[in-house]
Amino acid sequence: MKPDFLRRNGSAFLSHYSRSEQNQMGGSHLKVDDDERNVNDIIQNLAKKLEEHEQRIRFLETNDKIQQQEIIELKSAIHRKDSYMLGAVAFYAYMSHNEITSSPHHILVFDHVVTNSGGSYNPHLGAFTAPEHGVYVFSWTVVCDHGSYANTEILRNSDSIGQILTNSVNNIDYQIATGLIATELNANDVVHIQTHVTEGAKGTILSADYMRTSFTGWKL
Repeated sequence: MKPDFLRRNGSAFLSHYSRSEQNQMGGSHLKVDDDERNVNDIIQNLAKKLEEHEQRIRFLETNDKIQQQEIIELKSAIHRKDSYMLGAVAFYAYMSHNEITSSPHHILVFDHVVTNSGGSYNPHLGAFTAPEHGVYVFSWTVVCDHGSYANTEILRNSDSIGQILTNSVNNIDYQIATGLIATELNANDVVHIQTHVTEGAKGTILSADYMRTSFTGWKL
C-alpha cells in the first residue's frame, strides 16, 4: 500500500513542496530587500546628521575665531587706554579760602587739588613743573570781591606769558576774569600764577563753593 500511495501522490506532494519552498524563498527575498532599504535609510539619516554636526562645528570654529579676535582687539584697546592714562599730564586745583592781598609779585597758591594726573602740580607752591617737552594749555580764573581788583599774570619760569585783570572797584558785586594760553615748555620748566609785578592787587580774592579762583593745565 505505501509504495502505491507514494507513486500516486508523490508528484503532487513534490509539486506542493516546490511551491511552498518557492513562496518561502520569495518571502525571504522581500524581507532582504526591506532590510536593505531600512539600512540605507539609516545610513542616509546618519550621513545627514553628520553633515549637520560638521556644519555646526565649522560655525562654532568660525565664531570662536571671531571672538578670539575681538578679545585681542579689546585687550589692545585697554592697553592703549592704560598707556595713555599712564602718560597723561593734567591738573586742576582751586584756592580753598578767600585771600586778602595788596602786594605785587604775590604768588597765588591753589591748594585744593581735584585732578593731578602725572603728579606735576605742587599744591604747596602753586606751581606746575613740566615733566617733558611739549605744548601745554593753561587757564586760570580769578574772582574779586566788590571794591577789589587783581592784576594777575602767568609765568613760565621768570617770563610773563599772559595777563588778566579782574576789576570790581566800582561795582557792588564780585567780578570774574579768566585767562587761557597755549605755550611750549621744556622739561622742568615751571609755570605759576602771581599778582602783576607792578600793578599788583588790592582787596579780596574770593574762592567759595559758589565761585572758585582756580588754576588748570594739560599737555596736548
